[in-house]
Amino acid sequence: MSVWFQSIRAKVWLCVTIVLMGYFAATLVGFYVNIYQYKRLTHLQSTHIPLTALGNEVVKQFEKQTEEYEDAFLLAEAELSEQAAAMNSNVLSPLDQLILLIREHPSSPVQSTKLQQIRKDYLQLIAMAEQLHPRIANATFSTISQKKIQQFSEAQRNFSDKLHALAATLNNALLLEVEQHKNRALNSIILLSVLFMVVFFVVAVSVGQVSSALLVAPLKNIQENVERFEQGVRLKKPTIENNADEISQLATAFWNMTEKLSKTMVSKNYVDNIINNISGALVVLNPDLTIHRVNPQTLDLFGFNEEELSGKPLSLLVDCNQDNLNSSKRIKRLFRGEAVRNAEVCATNKSGQEIPLHFSGAPMYDDLGNLNALICLFDDVTELKQAEAKLKQLAHHDPLTGLANRNLFFDCLQHALHDAKRHGRIFALLYLDLDKFKPINDTLGHEFGDLALQEISRRLQKTLRGDDTIARVGGDEFIVILNGLPDVSAAAPLAEKVIDTILTPVQIGSLSHQLGVSVGISVFPGDGKDADTLISKADKAMYVAKHSGGNGYSGGGHAYNRTDGPAATARCKTLRFLSPAPGRASDCSGSTQGCADKTAE
Repeated sequence: MSVWFQSIRAKVWLCVTIVLMGYFAATLVGFYVNIYQYKRLTHLQSTHIPLTALGNEVVKQFEKQTEEYEDAFLLAEAELSEQAAAMNSNVLSPLDQLILLIREHPSSPVQSTKLQQIRKDYLQLIAMAEQLHPRIANATFSTISQKKIQQFSEAQRNFSDKLHALAATLNNALLLEVEQHKNRALNSIILLSVLFMVVFFVVAVSVGQVSSALLVAPLKNIQENVERFEQGVRLKKPTIENNADEISQLATAFWNMTEKLSKTMVSKNYVDNIINNISGALVVLNPDLTIHRVNPQTLDLFGFNEEELSGKPLSLLVDCNQDNLNSSKRIKRLFRGEAVRNAEVCATNKSGQEIPLHFSGAPMYDDLGNLNALICLFDDVTELKQAEAKLKQLAHHDPLTGLANRNLFFDCLQHALHDAKRHGRIFALLYLDLDKFKPINDTLGHEFGDLALQEISRRLQKTLRGDDTIARVGGDEFIVILNGLPDVSAAAPLAEKVIDTILTPVQIGSLSHQLGVSVGISVFPGDGKDADTLISKADKAMYVAKHSGGNGYSGGGHAYNRTDGPAATARCKTLRFLSPAPGRASDCSGSTQGCADKTAE
């Protein structure tokens, strides 16, 4: 080996070169694998994902149109039929995009001819629907009309099955492609792992050979000198056989340092500078827990001067009787020789204000092993606590209105269910959907809409009881948990109060707008004994109230509408012919009674 390689630095660089070469080789392989994965993912992004998304969109739009047609036939309303017909473009547009995309990618899992046939079937379905429009408009439902409606419904179901089969094919193709990518990624990981293990083995062997010959033995000599220095024995002066050997130079430098260090003492000013420049509040305690010394940061944090703290007990700053995890027990840990790291304590400043702190401490012993002092360090975590409280607020409350959000609502609902089941209590849900809210955003702007939502939230909080829970679960949707009701009928008066308070026009500056509300009621345990059932019943009841003209409520065995006169009676008659959900037979009788009461008024 040449003289140049007798240098430890040169041999270290040789090891580094080997590592870099191995890393470069592994990087090239990883780069190739990533390029290949990138191409496959690009193909996935440009083909399978758009196909799947368009297929699902066609199914979604067709199901919406089917629901509109069902409502039109059930209620015999031409307007609903026209709305359903207007959705033809919503189905055809993604279907045409799907056909065009499949033509551009011949390797697609679905043939273009199959999609053309589906499009043709849908056009035939549109033609059948157009034949039924006049009959719906004239409300003529003869036996022949009913038969045609049945044929149209059967055609809709068949077409829906085709769309679902198409979507399933596209989804399965996407899943298969993703699974193939996963397998390729796994193989790449295995390859790279083996490569890195080989590189690591080569590097380890090379470094081991160099370190054993040139590092371990010389360092053992340095270790012996360190141990002699600790014992106070004079060190052995190293001999330098090769000036190019850095280890020998290190041994000589260590020997020179210890010779000078034995003649040097640490000054008091040096220690003072360390104490005064520590970022936290430093308190040095005597073994009897009285304050021996503090730094300027301690004085700034607690508001005392040094004379007021010197010789005083630590309890002047830290309350030692907070709870089972109080700071006095942490101080006792210091007496046992245990260090404390970032423990939370509550301190009090000179003005009596409580300050949350992180407390760290360690004991300090003299040369004989006796406890000399306790070193305590306090860090103010007020801002951290405030940030945690703010994050908790954002996690459980709606940022616009300050009401409970979905997460907090479901927690409260589960608590209400548990309490009601345990104590045999009754509670109700009010599902609120604001009427005439969309025109606010369209005409007055979203800023006015946000202010209106805030005003409605304040009204609800003033109107309802203190132990009720109000949550905003959508843009203009709210859910209220009415806790501790005396009986089932107690929900109805509260629903009427909610309707009355929302009907009051919203006045913001010089602008005014009157909102309405449709309220759905479900009552535990009559309408359900679990969260999903109660929410579903309240949601369905809300739509019954909305379809009855709005500004009213339905559900829980009752119905009510603010519209006076014959129109209200007409709406209740309409409600009688709506098919109630299972277990909701009482809604019709409740709706009729509500209309009768309103007409009598």
